[in-house]
Amino acid sequence: MSSETAPSQRNLKSTKTSEISQTNFTPFDSEEAVGEFEDAWEDERDDEGEVVISPDSDEEDGEMEVDDEEEEVQDEVKVYLPDQILQDGEELVADQSAYDMLHSLTVEWPCLSFDILRDPLGSSRSIFPHTAYVVAGSQAERPKDNRMYVMKMSQLHKTKHDNGDDEDEDDNADDLDDDPELDYKAIPHFGGVNRIRAMPHTDSQIVASWAETGKVHIWDLTPFVTALDTIGGQTPKDPKPIFTVDRHHKTEGYGLDWSPISPGRLLSGDNAQKIYLTQYASSGEFVTESQPFIGHSSSVEDIQWSPGEENVFVSAGADGFIKVWDLRTKKEAMLGIQAHDCDVNVISWHRLVMVPRLSNAAKTPHRRK
Repeated sequence: MSSETAPSQRNLKSTKTSEISQTNFTPFDSEEAVGEFEDAWEDERDDEGEVVISPDSDEEDGEMEVDDEEEEVQDEVKVYLPDQILQDGEELVADQSAYDMLHSLTVEWPCLSFDILRDPLGSSRSIFPHTAYVVAGSQAERPKDNRMYVMKMSQLHKTKHDNGDDEDEDDNADDLDDDPELDYKAIPHFGGVNRIRAMPHTDSQIVASWAETGKVHIWDLTPFVTALDTIGGQTPKDPKPIFTVDRHHKTEGYGLDWSPISPGRLLSGDNAQKIYLTQYASSGEFVTESQPFIGHSSSVEDIQWSPGEENVFVSAGADGFIKVWDLRTKKEAMLGIQAHDCDVNVISWHRLVMVPRLSNAAKTPHRRK
């Protein structure tokens, strides 16, 4: 997702639209109501019919004038930079040439979080069309109306020159203009989904969801992903989480991350400044440790495991601090840095030099619910 400066995460809950990595989807009330990807051009030439212009017609000159006006408008297009304020009548429009592929759909309820599910199709795909498996969670008005959506997006063709640029016109079958396809399975989820994360291991479809009810649920989505790949595939009628962290966190939260090194290790951070470790035990069940990591003076906004050290993770808080922790000691963080004088909403690791990188610090204080 883009890292442009965003409002507080809590403010996003009241919005009626949301973006999912430039891809919006529609929650559906029945299996018959299948969502469709948006077509920005709606095949606009299909119904125009044939137009014949006589040699002495003035329409040709009119078209030339229109072309001149369009060129002037294109000259006025500017690149958006962070912290710029949009004027009345201005809007942000994606530059198709910046993306090899950009598809979008619509949503009924905002989805504050999504993640990519692992699949056996390979990590370095270069041949179009692509297929992607995605899980997202809703923020409906009523807690009982929320859902998790397990989606299969297929026939995702290259869109880089859909804005009329004729470059690479001979890119063989990669540029076929077929419509993308969306298949999905919906799972009831009581309470809005603040954050959702998939365990990053190819041999599982385990997902954790942070609910606004103050509970962290762990789900096995394997039957749902299998059903998406099977004609007439069936899913459990009353799916339940395989584990719930419900006696530790006293309030909701947003920090949530699976270890990329140790399968089954999950960290969750809440608005009460506490971070808990849940891990898959030798008994074959998930277990949450009773003693939390405490170091922030305000809510824990994000958590990221180190990609290279199995016992190290970083947390970011609304107190403006980032803290580096070691699982082997919970008395205090190994390192604390005040990165901003406002909320730090997102943190990520540099994958090459193994140091954390900050992004997306809020410039306005939180508005508590």
